[in-house]
Amino acid sequence: MPTDEQVKECFEGAFRPLRCYTEIFDARDRIKFQVFDAEDNRIFEEMQELFQVNLEFDPKRLQSILSWYRDRVKEKGFRTG
Repeated sequence: MPTDEQVKECFEGAFRPLRCYTEIFDARDRIKFQVFDAEDNRIFEEMQELFQVNLEFDPKRLQSILSWYRDRVKEKGFRTG
């Protein structure tokens, strides 16, 4: 299971060159993330359930989540990692 910092790095790296700020809540069940443009305007904010109780961390699920949100940011006209 990755650490909180590793999960944050995954999210923050997924949206580069945009800035992504992340917070982990509820005993690692949820992550709130916000994506900002070059002028530091928030262009996206979401709270996402990450892990279900008693289930192993699934890297493929995390990549799927990140891909879906990157597509939403791209739809707003921004480039992401």
